[in-house]
Order: sequence, then structure tokens, then C-alpha cells
Amino acid sequence: MMLKLSPAALALASILGCVPPATVSAKLQHALESGGSSDVVHLADLTDFDWEIFVVLGPYTTREGAEAALGFPWPDFERFDLESSDGFSLLVFANDDSVVRVERHPRCKPDFAASLLQKPLARSDAVISIDRSTRCPLARAAD
Repeated sequence: MMLKLSPAALALASILGCVPPATVSAKLQHALESGGSSDVVHLADLTDFDWEIFVVLGPYTTREGAEAALGFPWPDFERFDLESSDGFSLLVFANDDSVVRVERHPRCKPDFAASLLQKPLARSDAVISIDRSTRCPLARAAD
């Protein structure tokens, strides 16, 4: 017999952690909250869509900086108001010289090390380590 859940039951299950988070940002936050002192996260394991390149754009990134990191023009960059905000970073996934997914990611959930910002990572290299020893947990490139 197939079990049907109402939208309210699904929302409650999600809050209680029975349903995995839907976004990459939510999954990173979940890894931060549920892990030990340090975790290694393969971003490919958090996605269910095709992508070749991952780029983190930090607060105040300009269009020029974003396009230089991606290696191609991004007409929709202004939609995200990143140039004038310090409250979030953008997680950008690209495939075949176009952006396929963008997510706002709140600061300190984790934050991203300067060495990761605007640095394109191939899918196979998109592996981060989360360091919880600082006041604001920090994601770095995994060794």
C-alpha cells in the first residue's frame, strides 16, 4: 500500500530532518549542523543536475568579477544584487558556458574562504572541508 502525505506532513517531516534538504545551500547548512569538528563535502554528491563548473561568488562581487570567474558573459547577474550585499554568497553552477543553477547562501552557514571565492572548480575538484573551529564556520578547498 502506498502512503500519501499531506503538504503539512511533508513540511513537518522536512523540519524534523526526515526529508533531505532540496537545495545545495540547505544541504551544506545541514552538513554544518550535523557534523563533527570537520567534514569533507563533495559538491557533486549534493546535486541532482548536470554541471561542469562550480564558482562561489562572495559578497560585493561585481559583474566583471563574476564573468571573469565563469569565463563567459552572465546577463542575469544583476538579478541577485550581490554587488551591494554582504549577507550572502552565490553558489553558481555552470555547464556549456551557461549558468544552470544559482543559489543564495547565507554567511557563516558556512562562509567560504577567500581562496575559494571566484575560483572555478571542475565537478571532480569541487570538494570542500568545513572548519567549525572558528566563530563563523569556514569552508575551504579540501586537501
